[in-house]
Amino acid sequence: MIDELVVNLLNGDGEPAILIEATVRRISKRSTGLDDKDIHKYLKRNIRKGDVLVVGPMRSGNPVALTAFYGVNRMLFGKDNSHVDMYTGRDKLVTADDRGVYSKGLGSTIGNRSHITVARPSKMNIKNRNKVAKYARSKIGKSFGLRNLIGAGLKALHPRLGLGPLTRARNAYTCSGLLAHSLNKGGVKVHSRKDDDFVAPADFRRSSNLRNVMSFDRNKKTNKWTITQRLRRARRKKKRKR
Repeated sequence: MIDELVVNLLNGDGEPAILIEATVRRISKRSTGLDDKDIHKYLKRNIRKGDVLVVGPMRSGNPVALTAFYGVNRMLFGKDNSHVDMYTGRDKLVTADDRGVYSKGLGSTIGNRSHITVARPSKMNIKNRNKVAKYARSKIGKSFGLRNLIGAGLKALHPRLGLGPLTRARNAYTCSGLLAHSLNKGGVKVHSRKDDDFVAPADFRRSSNLRNVMSFDRNKKTNKWTITQRLRRARRKKKRKR
């Protein structure tokens, strides 16, 4: 593609500005065979504060216990709904796992996962997006809510299942519970019937109050990404000539 551009420029076939613009447009539409850096750039250009990254299992190096957890999670919540992160600005994510609540770089999720879906809260203004991100960051350092995770699993089996205090821990969070509480601060309820502590990663993809705006899948053989859902930008209405 670049070679074609150079040849056309040397031969004088077309104006340089037009040829370069056409080539850049073709590259920007490429959606297969992308590496981690390409996806990182694409996300940084299009992601917003308060966006939720719903991801699949980690690619490699999983302990036996974690592999078993992913199997149970897949059975309860479906494929590629293993974990959620929230984008809080400046290339950073806030999440929770067995290490507790912490912040990490956007690139770490891209490098360690084979699927990413970006779920965006509907009708959330800048003020509320900042409020959501600030709340999520304020919980950094809190412990992981293992009891809440058990409670979420029981609720997935049946809405009325629960073990009372044994399935709820105060000031401790699962990844999905943390993000559900954060979005609630911005006026967005992930699930109308579930307590925020018991929301699951799959609920973010299925919620009527969030919409899936981008999606990416990694090819296990080539280790390259495919953009399976490209962000659609709202078209500006042209002013009618009077």
